[in-house]
Amino acid sequence: MVPFSAYAGIFSVVTVPPSPVGANGLPTTFTVQLLADPGGGAPTSASYGALYQVDRIIVEGNSHELIASADAGHPSVGLICVGRNVAGNPWSLHQVFMLENLVRSVQGVTDVWGLATLNGAVEIQRGENNVVTLGNANPMGFNISGIASFLNNQTPSGTLLRGYKRLPSPSNGTKIDELATSIADALAFSLF
Repeated sequence: MVPFSAYAGIFSVVTVPPSPVGANGLPTTFTVQLLADPGGGAPTSASYGALYQVDRIIVEGNSHELIASADAGHPSVGLICVGRNVAGNPWSLHQVFMLENLVRSVQGVTDVWGLATLNGAVEIQRGENNVVTLGNANPMGFNISGIASFLNNQTPSGTLLRGYKRLPSPSNGTKIDELATSIADALAFSLF
């Protein structure tokens, strides 16, 4: 009997014939090369999917009004993009951008657990020029990310809001440098 791993896993596409095509004009079939011939014991149907579920998400110029969070374990979130580890690839979302948005609590209620962003399994994410009116000291949150950058996110009074990696836990995370600070540091170090 051929092991399950011979026909279940990630396999490269070997050929994509030009026909048949679907209503969108794109081919509807392809061929993959398995590790071994599964023989008669393998399932007769298969499923497939793209390595990235979404290539680029841009949320720009919106007003997000949040109701107050029930507790720290259930925060209200303006933008939540959490992918999942797809077959060993931690980045099921390629790029997420949150630009020039207003995130606030409904009726000005202070929400110490509310978040402007909560992203995870994102390869590249950027938060820029967002205005956040919440009671949370670290509202620009993310969990797992390849490259995360934040620039000029502020409260209405101008207090800078840095990105916050919420691992190992939301209360014991790490603030990351503002993109402008990282650029200035790189420039300063290049002069030596």
